[in-house]
Amino acid sequence: IDADTIKRIEPWVDVLPDAQAKVNVNTAPAEVIAAAVDGMSLGNAQRLVQDRQRTPLKDLGSPAALGYFPPATPTTRPVAEVLAVSTNFFIIQGRLRLEERVLEERSLVQRVQLEIVVKSRERVNLREGVATPQGT
Repeated sequence: IDADTIKRIEPWVDVLPDAQAKVNVNTAPAEVIAAAVDGMSLGNAQRLVQDRQRTPLKDLGSPAALGYFPPATPTTRPVAEVLAVSTNFFIIQGRLRLEERVLEERSLVQRVQLEIVVKSRERVNLREGVATPQGT
């Protein structure tokens, strides 16, 4: 994705610093899953999202998982190249309220073996409504 496109979609997505990162099928919105998988309809992605609330997928190759995805063709990327059932990236959100003041913080973190690395952080003082990015 070119830099201009990233800038335009930035309010709606988190661009991960790992070029090999895959979309986590157990946490991603239906729109992201449908966009990631060649030929997948939004309806099938929405059905997957509803069903995973009861039973998260454990393996993309299982019969239960295969029913959601369109058949592979010579011109499409394999599902396993773009999706995974787990991730090493997480969004952590918190809110602190003290009398009239409210501070919200949202951090993108990465698990690297036994260490948690903060990739970006944004703080918002809701009284003033000013966001302050704290990227690392």
